[in-house]
Amino acid sequence: MIQSHLRLARTAVTAISASVIVMSMLVACDSSSGSKNNSSAKSYCAGKTVRFLSPDDPGGAFDIEMRIIGPAISQILGCPVHVQNAPQGNTILGEDLAAEASPDGLTVGIVQPSKDLYNKATGGKAANFDLTTVEFIGSTEGTPNVVISAPNSPYKTFEDVLKSPTPVKILGSGGSAQLTITMLLAAYGRKADLVSGYSSQAELIQGFLRGDGPVTNSALAGFQSIIESGKAHPILLDVEPAEGESATIVNLLKDVPTYQDLVKDYPPPTADGADLLQKLTEYKSVPGDWFFTAKNTPANAVKQLQDAFQKALVDPDVQKKLQAVGVSGYVSAVNAVKDIEAMQELVPYMQKYAAK
Repeated sequence: MIQSHLRLARTAVTAISASVIVMSMLVACDSSSGSKNNSSAKSYCAGKTVRFLSPDDPGGAFDIEMRIIGPAISQILGCPVHVQNAPQGNTILGEDLAAEASPDGLTVGIVQPSKDLYNKATGGKAANFDLTTVEFIGSTEGTPNVVISAPNSPYKTFEDVLKSPTPVKILGSGGSAQLTITMLLAAYGRKADLVSGYSSQAELIQGFLRGDGPVTNSALAGFQSIIESGKAHPILLDVEPAEGESATIVNLLKDVPTYQDLVKDYPPPTADGADLLQKLTEYKSVPGDWFFTAKNTPANAVKQLQDAFQKALVDPDVQKKLQAVGVSGYVSAVNAVKDIEAMQELVPYMQKYAAK
């Protein structure tokens, strides 16, 4: 179960407008001067600027997360925080630059490990560094992954997709969501007929609404408004919605099966498929967007960054802004390598069933 890039969309059109609005609000948050550090300990970045290196364009999911979190980190550390974009190479360039930066804690990157592992396994572009060697700072959390179908399509359940006599077109924008749907179908001996090329969740939603394909999947936060408006029909969840979701969406999802239900009620036809589906069921869909700094960064700098991220990500004001783009919570860096190792257990299946 994999976390995807997360973005809230009222409709496909307003999703883009919302991003523009959020960006216009957040540009001013690209701190040019840090406030006083509340801690009595000297900040490792005193008198220096911390660079948040976003691997996507301004207004992208990573970029918006960094511009929301950056001002809070600046306040806590007492150092200016500047967001710099390096969007080339489908996020790969920015990830590599952050991993190759001087090991001083003054450059903070962000990576979605599931996307990187999927790309490596299937022959796509992937980061040039070992994910387990960088210094992880912390991660945000996301909402459950949901598979949706168009209300006028013949696919009223996920079993309908699996039983279709012809391949079902599945819309995908790459990364973890595409990995999830590919592996789900592979567990039942089906190959995904992927319609890809969408650069963001907003574009994916536009394609879904205009009829590019009847089925897609991604984070619940991004699809919530079109589910509530009846423009999309939820047919599968990776996990039950967490506490805090709106009563409306919880009610709409109350009868939607989860991966665990598939394991129990509609087992794959082969032992290999059953093992793959069980691994997907056990795999955690969140967290997915890990903040990191370069390998060999001094322990003091890493610890201060980790503490600052924990404080920032549980701050009510930061939480409110993150929830507006489908992200919330805080996950300690101690879980990072463990999560990546769990993802790596899926690599042989990616190579077997999704290799290009």
